[in-house]
Amino acid sequence: MGGIIIRRATPADVVGIAHVWRSSRPDHANLADALELDGLPACYPVTLVAVQGDGETVGWLDGTVESRGLADELNPNGIPAPHAFVSEIDVHPKHRRKGIGRALFHTLVALADEAGVILIGLRAQEDEDLAHRQAFFRSVGLALLDGTGWVGDVRTLARKSKSAVDIACVSSMANGLIGEER
Repeated sequence: MGGIIIRRATPADVVGIAHVWRSSRPDHANLADALELDGLPACYPVTLVAVQGDGETVGWLDGTVESRGLADELNPNGIPAPHAFVSEIDVHPKHRRKGIGRALFHTLVALADEAGVILIGLRAQEDEDLAHRQAFFRSVGLALLDGTGWVGDVRTLARKSKSAVDIACVSSMANGLIGEER
């Protein structure tokens, strides 16, 4: 994964994110078009991008880190608060199997751990690529909750991710850099 930086997305990243989305999920081309028109969605306040040294966006993750709320209070995703949730994670097909998706996921885990979040989860869309995504979810340490729901313990995943990906500068939000491989 040499030369890839994981950082928070900016409005300037929208075109690159839309390109990755169209390339990795052709069935979501209309959503990628809407993203280019409307900009980054406010409903998922953590949007991360994986960018190569030449500036090309090769992957992205859209999610939340919700540290407020009572532990027994359920959110619309069915995960008790405090929680983190992955709405979308995509890597351009020509850049897959290089650890980019894993680095994006583990960066969100590190942010969740820093915020004191207990659980992280996601819902997998049922389509032709479901088996591939399920294998990825298992490989990053998530467990199947129900037919399409996956969940993991943030503290356990954070300990595992520190050995899998060297996450640097997690607290350095001022300059927008979240982490990079060393």
